[in-house]
Amino acid sequence: MSDNFVPLLAFFIAFFIAFSLLELMIIWILNGLEKKHWAFVIDRLIRAKVHYGKAIGLIATAGMALVLLLILFATPFFSIFTAATPIVKNFSLILLLVMILIYFTTTRKMTRMALEKKVHGYIYFMISLILYAFIIIMADQSYNSYKGYMNTTFTEPVVSNVESALDKKEEERLHQQFRDYYLSGKCEDIDYTSLESEGLLHFVFVTEDADLVQSAPLPDGAPPALKGKKCTDGENTFLLTEQGRWYWVITD
Repeated sequence: MSDNFVPLLAFFIAFFIAFSLLELMIIWILNGLEKKHWAFVIDRLIRAKVHYGKAIGLIATAGMALVLLLILFATPFFSIFTAATPIVKNFSLILLLVMILIYFTTTRKMTRMALEKKVHGYIYFMISLILYAFIIIMADQSYNSYKGYMNTTFTEPVVSNVESALDKKEEERLHQQFRDYYLSGKCEDIDYTSLESEGLLHFVFVTEDADLVQSAPLPDGAPPALKGKKCTDGENTFLLTEQGRWYWVITD
């Protein structure tokens, strides 16, 4: 868990930095446009406010509602957020707070008039909401791919190694147990080559005991002679061939 936490933290920090930089870039562009066209902005804003105040208010509200509706119904944002994991939901809330924090600590201090603040804030939040939805959608899709990559690259090999180690220990335990069975005379004679079985039998080589060899070794390339002693504990079965080779007998 701790091994995966650092890469996942780095993943969300990368998206956090990207979002913050884009938000600051939006402010920088808005402020640049404002300073470049200051006289025009002030003149047009004041005139429009005086003559078309209510209409501008309605258009602004409709524009914001349209953006929200497009985000909710024209993008997978809503379904992603409702079905997101807790870490993605927390990340979404953090980005929302960052967006508001950047506005109040940067944008409002760079504007001088009340009307200017409203227009500046309106444009900022319109663009930021679109950017916010885009970042959350990208983060969620990338997070799922990233988790798959992390599982394939790090988690699954570790689990596989642990399982292999456990299987090896189980083989060693069973080998020692059935070796004791054999030495105690608890194993019975069997010849799997002539035995008819209803299911499929798999013979997995475990190890070889040179001191238990009862017959000469087979020629090179010859198939294993599945004849010897059958040792079982009622659940697992091992075969000790006359050449001293142990096989784990698995039945399908």
